[in-house]
Amino acid sequence: MRVKTYFFIWMLFFVCTSTTTLKAQSMNEWTILLLDVAGRTKVDGVEVFSKYSKCQGEDVLYLKIYNHNEHRVTVKWYDAVRNQQLVWVIKEEPSNHKSILIEPNLEITGDCISGKYSECIVKLKDFMDNVNNYKEYGIYHFEVNAVMK
Repeated sequence: MRVKTYFFIWMLFFVCTSTTTLKAQSMNEWTILLLDVAGRTKVDGVEVFSKYSKCQGEDVLYLKIYNHNEHRVTVKWYDAVRNQQLVWVIKEEPSNHKSILIEPNLEITGDCISGKYSECIVKLKDFMDNVNNYKEYGIYHFEVNAVMK
């Protein structure tokens, strides 16, 4: 009986630590985003990735945007955060409409320290009271416009 108890405790410990480790790894890795209803991850030469992290102790999502084009583009979107109840929270007011100009063949990422590309930093507290309720990030009304000047 003791062997079964020890085995059960060991298995429980293994499962708990493995799950925590997998969650921690996936939360700190870049995830490619779906950018439209057709399921595309690249729209008009632009790709977007997100990563869950901390910014001065605050839970945030960083966005990394690649412009693979030979010309500048303006990228526009609304942030969307999905909670554990599978409900999307979208701040669709005009003041929350994000827009950024990206040079040709450039990758940009939000920078917490300098504040550079602040459009690419999403504070989870702006979408939910309890950040443990966070499930995933999405882009809403994604738009890419070529800038030829």
